[in-house]
Amino acid sequence: MKTKLKYFISIILIILIVMNYNISVVIAVANKINNENKNIANSEKGHQNIVENENNTNNENNASNEKNTYDETNSSDDNNKTNNENTEKNELNNENTVNNNKTEEIKEEKTLDESKQKKLKSVVKTQRSIADGIYKIETILNYGPAFDIEDGSFEDNAKIQLWDYVNAEQQKFKITLCEDGYYEIKSIYTEKVLAVSNNNVSNGTSIIQKSKKGTDDERWSINDEGNGKYSISSKINNYYIDIPDYNAINGKKIQMHFCNNTSAQRFKISNVKTSVITEGRYNINAVYDGNQSLDITDGSKENGVQIQTWDYVGAFQQTFQVEKIDDEYYKIQSAYSGKSLTVENNASEKNVIQQDFVNADSQKWKIKLKSNGKYLIVSKVENYALEFQGKGNGTKLKVNKITGNENQLFSFKSKRILKNGKTLDEGFYKIESVMKYKPAFDITDGSKEDGAKIQLWDYVNAEQQKFEFIYDKEGYYTIKSLYTNKVLAIENTKASNGTSIIQKTKQGTDDEKWIIKDEGNGTYSINSKINYSSIEVPSGNAVNGQKLQIYDWQNNQNQKFTITKVRYTKKIEDGVYRITASTNESMSFDIDYGKRENGTNVQLWDWAGEKSYQQQFKFIYDSKSEAYTIYNINTGKVLDVQNAGKTSGTNIWQYESNGTYAQKWILEQNGDGTYSIKSKLNGLYIDIQNNNISNGGNVQLYEGNGTDAQKFKFIKQTDKAIRFIDDGMYRIATKYNNNIGFDITDGSKENGAKIQLWDYVNATQEEFSIYYEDGYYYIESLYSEKVIQAKGANQILEQQTKNTNEDAQKWIFEPNNGSYSIISKKTGLYIDITDAKYINGNKIQTHYGNGNIAQQFVIKTIEINIDNNKYPGIKERITQLKKAHPDWQFEILYTGIDFNEAVKAEYEGSNKQKSLIDINTYKCDWISEDPYVSGSWASASYNAVQYFMDVRNFLNDTNILQFVDLGNYWESGATYDSIQYQVNNTFLQNYTNDVIEACKSTNINPYYILARLFQEQSKQGSETINMDGGDGKRYFNPFNIGARVGNDVQTALERAKREGWDSMKKGLEGGINIIKERYINKKQNTLYLNKFDVNPASGGNLYENQYMQNISASYSEANTMKKPYEQTGTFNNKKNFIIPVYENMPTTPYAKPTGTGKNPLAEIKGPKSVKVVTNGANLKLRDTSSTKGNILEELPSGTILLSVERLSNRWQKVVTPSGKKGYCSGEYLQTIEDQTNCYDTMYINSDGVNIRIGPGTEYDSITKKSTGTKVTRIVTNKYFYNNLWWDEIILPDGTKGFIANKYLSY
Repeated sequence: MKTKLKYFISIILIILIVMNYNISVVIAVANKINNENKNIANSEKGHQNIVENENNTNNENNASNEKNTYDETNSSDDNNKTNNENTEKNELNNENTVNNNKTEEIKEEKTLDESKQKKLKSVVKTQRSIADGIYKIETILNYGPAFDIEDGSFEDNAKIQLWDYVNAEQQKFKITLCEDGYYEIKSIYTEKVLAVSNNNVSNGTSIIQKSKKGTDDERWSINDEGNGKYSISSKINNYYIDIPDYNAINGKKIQMHFCNNTSAQRFKISNVKTSVITEGRYNINAVYDGNQSLDITDGSKENGVQIQTWDYVGAFQQTFQVEKIDDEYYKIQSAYSGKSLTVENNASEKNVIQQDFVNADSQKWKIKLKSNGKYLIVSKVENYALEFQGKGNGTKLKVNKITGNENQLFSFKSKRILKNGKTLDEGFYKIESVMKYKPAFDITDGSKEDGAKIQLWDYVNAEQQKFEFIYDKEGYYTIKSLYTNKVLAIENTKASNGTSIIQKTKQGTDDEKWIIKDEGNGTYSINSKINYSSIEVPSGNAVNGQKLQIYDWQNNQNQKFTITKVRYTKKIEDGVYRITASTNESMSFDIDYGKRENGTNVQLWDWAGEKSYQQQFKFIYDSKSEAYTIYNINTGKVLDVQNAGKTSGTNIWQYESNGTYAQKWILEQNGDGTYSIKSKLNGLYIDIQNNNISNGGNVQLYEGNGTDAQKFKFIKQTDKAIRFIDDGMYRIATKYNNNIGFDITDGSKENGAKIQLWDYVNATQEEFSIYYEDGYYYIESLYSEKVIQAKGANQILEQQTKNTNEDAQKWIFEPNNGSYSIISKKTGLYIDITDAKYINGNKIQTHYGNGNIAQQFVIKTIEINIDNNKYPGIKERITQLKKAHPDWQFEILYTGIDFNEAVKAEYEGSNKQKSLIDINTYKCDWISEDPYVSGSWASASYNAVQYFMDVRNFLNDTNILQFVDLGNYWESGATYDSIQYQVNNTFLQNYTNDVIEACKSTNINPYYILARLFQEQSKQGSETINMDGGDGKRYFNPFNIGARVGNDVQTALERAKREGWDSMKKGLEGGINIIKERYINKKQNTLYLNKFDVNPASGGNLYENQYMQNISASYSEANTMKKPYEQTGTFNNKKNFIIPVYENMPTTPYAKPTGTGKNPLAEIKGPKSVKVVTNGANLKLRDTSSTKGNILEELPSGTILLSVERLSNRWQKVVTPSGKKGYCSGEYLQTIEDQTNCYDTMYINSDGVNIRIGPGTEYDSITKKSTGTKVTRIVTNKYFYNNLWWDEIILPDGTKGFIANKYLSY
């Protein structure tokens, strides 16, 4: 029975193990079986505990012990140990009496047990029971004393003992799972590992520490025994760590013992913290003399300087930053020099020096708690400890073998660690001691010299007692005297206790930077960035004249202060100023090109005079923010920190006012008549980049440095209104009701007519032009062309003829929460609704400002007055342009022409020669059916004409310049430099002055002239620029005046000779005058009207007087014109646009042709096979397309020819079978199927290859194709011309043509 039960239990356990059940589950099963069969187990106890004789091999013995480790069917706790020992004896006594059957049975059991042991051993090696980490190991006996190193020894073979846990480092162990599946247990104090003494396998063997070698005696299994308990067994013998005699007392040495499953072999393993020193700043002092501190020899900041000891005086060189590198090591860095404690290389004495930190082992330190605030500082190099080499000032330090003696022990005195950050708003403050009478910080003797000491003095509201607190990007404050413009600092940058506080010129060094800490109850401490020492009143003696000093934080009242805000004194009166460089008053702040957009750059530029409003700024002081807002007179925008940047180099631009600190400026007097301008946002100063005091010198922000680049003069100008409103056409509505506003009483045009309120009815008398002139606004009626004026309080507004000497006609517009107040220059009174009655006929007066809504008005832009139903889409597009470009003016040209009639006239005119398209650019449906063709030009399709004539397609920023009035040189924004820029590297580069003077004299837009010239000639010019007249002269026709289609030399020369244009200057002037005379003066004064003659006011027949045949010319020239406008910053400037409209325009704009579909040119140009068909007579091949041409050959009926071009006179250009080229009458030619000799798929192997209509370079190019274009070859090895074989191909779009054979590849 017992044998079967034994087998049954063994088999169950083996099956569970093989199925990868957790070992604890296996044990639980065994326990359950054991409990259910307790009586049987007890009666057969002797047999169950049979073990191998100790004379067996070690491996067998280990296997048996391993079995015992996991077989928990034995008795538990204390009885278990005795039972096992008795069993062991019984087994030895009875071994010789076991019969053969029993022996076989035991062998069988042994086989099963060994299999089980191997499986269990595998589980132990691969299953992690605890995570890697730092632990304390405590017995569960008694009060749970912990593993401990005997006497805290660092020697090999020191024994492991028990001791009450006191959080000592020698009681903490790093447990790590190794690759072989066993754990290593290492003391974090000694860096040595736990091992079995002498590799001994017997009971009672000691556990020791030793230097790590990686041998099996250092490897351990840690077994989870449940309920938070663990057993620890050795890899070499599977014996267990054990508490001898269950005697868990201080000093008890632990041992090895075979498994007995008692409490003596059960332990708690708990995570512990190892950071004995928190990161921070410390004074590191000798234990033997607490006043001796680690110190940098000679206060040096150089590499290689030795570390010494010195009496503690609070010097910064005695402060060290302790920072964790990883879980084990620290770096110890001098807060003074920024260098790290380092074991000197190649030094026999192993001196300790300071060196730049490079993460070397010689710079890594462990800090080990010895006891009661005493620490060892141990280098990673050889595990040596830092030690003193004597006593007294100047004693040097080195590292040596750990002894734990007094000269290796240190204490760490924490320095107060302060977190930098914002505790006070920036501004101006007085700083008062909390001591008796509360005297305030003061500059000794009111000195403005560097080095003057800061003292206490009774507060008398003096400037020398006021200080500006400036918060920087690093989180520190600079404290600057309002009186001297110098900053508070530590004398000689030494932060030793007792060092004076002085003022000095700002340099941005750490001795000038402070942490303001709120100490509660309305008090603050002021602490140096250098070492966190605090400003204090020496000895608490807060009397007048007491000089302030720096000292370690003591948390006394003499280190606490109240900091109270005081008012900033205005530096200049509000008004209009010019801001100039301090070293050159002619160089003024300037808004780039006077542009009014947000984001326009601020720069330096030569002062251009009183009317240069873009160089004048209005300073307005805001008492709430204690700073100025600086408005540009011309733009109404303010100086602004770009994107609210906070770093040096941030740009200054203009932006609409939003009240943020990015637009607030503090003025500082420099004592030499100049000012510095500081940003309220970030404390940085306005600065001329690289001190570039010349045109274009950029204005930026930079850290204050006191240089001339940050000093400016403010030169007062006559007062002016700020130009908040763009010049334009407006209605002036009341804020109370936007549908009622200014109106001329009775629609009168007479002087003295009163201004009244009236509901809007879309009448001209309710529309006004508001424009800026001579520093103020005029309000002029569009109806009467008279201006509004008012001469006194409660006087009704009236209209009068404009008089620039009358201030009563000049007005100031001031923004007021989405509306405007309108103020008289003459009286300072506000326009006001009489009695606040918003009814028709109520008169409008001037009155003292009161902020009421009756004095607030909405300025409403006048939309284009056009019938949107009749002319759909025009108003919408112009309104959008007007919103984007307020200075633009739009004029509607009512042509009265039916749109379809206009399109038809342009399409059919002159046999389809009025509107031509460039066939190299525009393909397929851009080209007319049955087109006129000349070179690379062909008749535009009807759809193409519709598209280009429909103005709605071009009422956008990109194409709008087609409609700009070209008859105005002065509003073009052109300068010599901008014209020169356009003509550089072109055929005009030496004729800049000629172009400018000709355009000025004729008052014509020079950008238009340049665009026209480049349209005609390209930028490099053509043959018509400089032509041989055959009469000994050269002639110039840069505008191709009189030239037929493009730049035909013969017709261009004829015109140039007739006009006498024998120089480029004459050619330019002549062409400009002709353009002016023939087009601009005839009301064809836009690019659009140059092309499409649709203005009835131009005189003559419509559609006849057009400058160009190219239908896209106005479109392309407009794009060319836009570039110089953008480059000169004048695109948004005032311009007049003339927009022609037609009758019966479709609801939506005509669509743009797609460039796809059938190619009409294929019927005109390109190869076709034709056959001669006559009544038997031969067909003559001639050298021209006329019967007057010379006969080249006679072709019999039936001859197959290659036709390459079909001419409008019905002749065709052909190639004969013999290779001759000539012309035949098309009446005798019949198109037949292509005559092919191949059908190959080929690829073009070069870029820009011409596809021609015939086999030879003399034939016109149809198009150009690039590498990789796939084609089908249908004729090869048939045509040889120009020393090249020519193949006939079909392009992907079906077009046929010829290509030189060498440009084709498979």
